[in-house]
Amino acid sequence: MQLQIECNTSKHGSQVCCVCSHRFALGQAKVILCDDQGAAYGEVCSACLHNGFDWIKQEFEYSNLLHKTAYNQYRSRKRDVPLSA
Repeated sequence: MQLQIECNTSKHGSQVCCVCSHRFALGQAKVILCDDQGAAYGEVCSACLHNGFDWIKQEFEYSNLLHKTAYNQYRSRKRDVPLSA
C-alpha cells in the first residue's frame, strides 16, 4: 500500500475519503491511496492523513475485512426461493 500525491485537476468541489467515508473539500493537491502496483483505491482526507500512514493502512484493511465478511455471510445464507419463482 502506498500514497500518491497529484495535482487536483477535478472540477468537483468535494470528494469522499476512501478510508473514513467522510466528504471533504478538495485542495490544489490530492492524496490517493494505492496498492503496491499503483492501482488507486481512492482519495484520502486530511483528517486521515493526520493520523499517519500506519493508521490509514490499518483502518483500510479493517474496513475491507468487514466488507468481505459481510459479503461472505450474505452469500452463504440459505435462500428459500422456490424453483418456480
